[in-house]
Amino acid sequence: MVDRWVAVKKVVKSLYLKWIDHFYSLLIEVSFESICNDSLIIVAQNNATIRQSFETKKMH
Repeated sequence: MVDRWVAVKKVVKSLYLKWIDHFYSLLIEVSFESICNDSLIIVAQNNATIRQSFETKKMH
């Protein structure tokens, strides 16, 4: 009975660790993608601002 309990605990622990590992890898993936998207948006906004200021300088 004790051996079975130890085996169950080992299985639960390994599943738990696998789940945590999977969860963290997903979390890192999602946060990395959102960081990339945010930086792309910032770069696009900066380019638009630079282009606008360049256009207004050209007109004057």
